[in-house]
Amino acid sequence: MSIEIRNAILVELAKHTGKRVSWRFIKQTSKFIPSLDRFHNLITGIYKPAWSDYALSIVIKLGSPYEHKDEVLFLDDGRWLMTYSPRAGG
Repeated sequence: MSIEIRNAILVELAKHTGKRVSWRFIKQTSKFIPSLDRFHNLITGIYKPAWSDYALSIVIKLGSPYEHKDEVLFLDDGRWLMTYSPRAGG
């Protein structure tokens, strides 16, 4: 997938920052943003569409069953890193 397409998708999603959205918006995003099939599948924490080299969205849930809690590190240059515990068997 080209970085231009990914950037266009993220620009559209940024318009919804800070808003409450329904599960339909998350899982059936194409009804709201025609260029994007879905933002997240709501099944796993990290959602990487088959067409993308990178994750499109990450869900961090309270009460995670993983041994180590997810942690986001924000870098001075605007990038960020996320550490996480892989799920068992995967």
